[in-house]
Amino acid sequence: MNKWYLSCDVGGTNARFAVINPETMALEHIANFKSTDFYTFEHVVQHFLKEIEHTNLYERFPTKSSLGIAGDVTGENISFTNTQWTINKPSVTNVLQSRQILFINDFTACAASLPLLLESDVEKIGAGDAFPLKPISVLGPGTGFGIATVAYTDKKKFVVLPGEGGHADFAPTDETQFLIRNYLASKHDRLSIERLLSGKGLLNIYEALSNIRTTPTKFHSAIDIGISALRGDDPICIETFEVFFAILGSVAGNQALTVGSQGGVYIAGGIAPKYLDLLKSSPFREKFMAKGRMAHYLGSIPTFVITHKNPGLIGAASLLTND
Repeated sequence: MNKWYLSCDVGGTNARFAVINPETMALEHIANFKSTDFYTFEHVVQHFLKEIEHTNLYERFPTKSSLGIAGDVTGENISFTNTQWTINKPSVTNVLQSRQILFINDFTACAASLPLLLESDVEKIGAGDAFPLKPISVLGPGTGFGIATVAYTDKKKFVVLPGEGGHADFAPTDETQFLIRNYLASKHDRLSIERLLSGKGLLNIYEALSNIRTTPTKFHSAIDIGISALRGDDPICIETFEVFFAILGSVAGNQALTVGSQGGVYIAGGIAPKYLDLLKSSPFREKFMAKGRMAHYLGSIPTFVITHKNPGLIGAASLLTND
């Protein structure tokens, strides 16, 4: 039986697991589960461990485990931002029986993957060239909205700076966004970035635009809105994605200015890769650079969409130190 490490990336919709080879740090066995199919996080962990045990290839428990979790991981109990699960660290530790367990934010894991991604793992959007050893930002919409920064030390080693920027205030930048903001403000006490840049955010923008354009709401899920936008058969759905990616560009530009992301800005999450053609035809890059006197500065910063299917698993694994 072979020793193994566990890498895990748990968002609001999916729980991804992988067996890590301790010698090569390669992903050897990847599984993806829907969080709604399991009552608790411990339940899905136990299910994966049984899968591994049945292969007769690995020891029963992982030697080390790295868990990327979509939520604040600082306390003993971790509440997910966009699902009903709660993780009790001692309970999960007992289930895994690992010598070392890391509980990290899911975008910390994603950020840790950036220095390891290949050119074929990303899609460049627009111009700009990355400066070596300069800060790198990763952000993106999925079930929620995550954000993190990679910074390099004077010894050329990188550290990940996690954040909760998805819960910062939404700031409209044009007349349509102001109208959307006013419509949504009548329904919510506060408008965060995540309220617009997420799966639910797509639906919020669509409903707001339908109201503004006095058009009946024909769709009631982000998936249906996306299908229609890809087909190009509904103008409100098309405009929804134009607005969505325009806001994403503005937020990405703000982040690049805030931390000086001259190493590049990477868009992660499940939405951007799925609708890559819509992003490319949107005002994303234009809004990214639309910062007045700082437009030239932002024009030199490259932006990328991560197209690799499991950057969080790669990043979580990379944070486990070898024996």
